Amino acid sequence: MNQQLLCEDSLQLAWAQRLGWHGQHERWQLRFPRESMTLSLVPALMANVMPTGQLLLLRLDLNKGTLTDLQPLRLDGIAPALVARHFAWLQVGQEPILRDLWSLSTQITEPALRAFYLTVLNDDAIMAPLFQVRAAHHPQHDHVGGLLAHSHEVATTAAQLCRRHRSDTVSAHIAFIGGLLHDMAHLPMDMAPGGQHRLARPLAELRRAAPRQAQMLSRCLAPSRGWRGHDSEPANLVALCDRLSAEVSNWPRAFAKASLAG
Repeated sequence: MNQQLLCEDSLQLAWAQRLGWHGQHERWQLRFPRESMTLSLVPALMANVMPTGQLLLLRLDLNKGTLTDLQPLRLDGIAPALVARHFAWLQVGQEPILRDLWSLSTQITEPALRAFYLTVLNDDAIMAPLFQVRAAHHPQHDHVGGLLAHSHEVATTAAQLCRRHRSDTVSAHIAFIGGLLHDMAHLPMDMAPGGQHRLARPLAELRRAAPRQAQMLSRCLAPSRGWRGHDSEPANLVALCDRLSAEVSNWPRAFAKASLAG
């Protein structure tokens, strides 16, 4: 599969908004999860960026205060307040995770799957717990932000394995989304208003628009049942990567016990 699944590690996620002009240069504010800065830039550099505000992947030379690479994320209806909430929820050191989450949203070409994913990113009832809850069943991730770290770990590993073993882009994207959301049912208060599961409504919309993709994703979210068939690879890889993450999480404790026993 030639399509890039995640963005380069050197790229940063930022919200860019034009403030005005300073002589022949434009004044732009760049908001990162941990800081904000204002730069004077030549108009041609930001020609493809919406002046009212847009998410960007960029490479910034802090020593020179210049942008050496810039990739606008083409997303409709993304409010600055939503981006600000994601930035505020994020724990220190997890900036690359948020970059991956938003980067993937522009790589999904299947309309129904992309609509599902954007609905998830826009839903605070889904995203706030993902950012803030501990992954208590994984000791290494038993901290605020641990669920996000564990879920991202499962998502990226499952998607990369899926990509390595087949050329089906949709399966790789479903593996990532399924890995990201696979622990939703284990969260406290996992019932949304109206008595439905947090993901019930977006899954119903996906099922109406793309039944096969909905089935593949639903299997990723269900307990491992040894799914069989061509469409089961994402679910089986998510289950495998979840178990691997749990085992790796338990290694430090196991070795500590071995050391004490010795």
